[in-house]
Amino acid sequence: MTPEALAKNGIIPPPSTQSSLRLDEKFSAGYFALDRSPGHTPLLDRSDESSQPDTDDRRAELVNKIADILERQDFLMHLARAWHAFGSPVHRMETNLMEVARYLGIDACFFTVPGLTLISFGDPDTHSSETHIVRASEGYDMYRLEQVNQISRQVRKGRGSVHESIRKIETLLAAPSQYSWYVRVLICFAQSFCVSATLFQGSWYESLLAGALGLMVGAVEILGAEHPTLGYLLNVIPPMIVSLVTTLLSDHVCFAAVPMAATINLLPGLSLAMSMLELSSSNIICGAVRLISATMTSFVIGWSISVG
Repeated sequence: MTPEALAKNGIIPPPSTQSSLRLDEKFSAGYFALDRSPGHTPLLDRSDESSQPDTDDRRAELVNKIADILERQDFLMHLARAWHAFGSPVHRMETNLMEVARYLGIDACFFTVPGLTLISFGDPDTHSSETHIVRASEGYDMYRLEQVNQISRQVRKGRGSVHESIRKIETLLAAPSQYSWYVRVLICFAQSFCVSATLFQGSWYESLLAGALGLMVGAVEILGAEHPTLGYLLNVIPPMIVSLVTTLLSDHVCFAAVPMAATINLLPGLSLAMSMLELSSSNIICGAVRLISATMTSFVIGWSISVG
């Protein structure tokens, strides 16, 4: 007889009931409980519940370790940006970055040119690397440069935390200039006046005129720092105006004493000195870039004076 006929006569239970009874029996008999036989992986292993807190602790420890590494890498990028902005020489910048990275335990390589630093962070566990491009405008601020150097030294000596050091660097980068705009303009006046009187043996009238024109050049320079479009013409428009005014008054003043003294603040003396320093330290690329840039800037200023 077929199984359906046997079930109809009550000899055996129906197949669905039989299957359900078997499944219930399996659950009641503990078929899905932990099997202690070697090499068997149970479907539901309740013994792992006791290790769940340890797993959470390891996960939290791993997250904190990754966050700490990322914060140290961020500190190195902040250092590079600050040293660019405040006028650190390239060869010293690379050396200091390598020392800080070595102290922090970060596998990093640095390539620096004026205004740009490439930082490659390596991961020895995954044999991979990540490259960051750090760009910053070139400037010079001796006071804030020394502050950044002190922050770097404190971290290397273990006297300052990385998190607090990042906050200090961000504060220095966002801080306004130590001197107000009118003080810087007056300094340009005094600078041009003294240069005309001492280096070119100018009279009082010529020195005062050079100081007044130097004040105008300083004001345009400050405006150019806030308006990039005007900053591109900084080495062209002010020398032309100075030369034009001096030409109009050439019957009363010496032409050689006024224009050079009035535009002395535009001459790239610092860039030229740093290029020589970097070339002497075998930093050929950076030294050549600064040297060519300083030379071309001087040519542009001289051309502007000649045209005016």
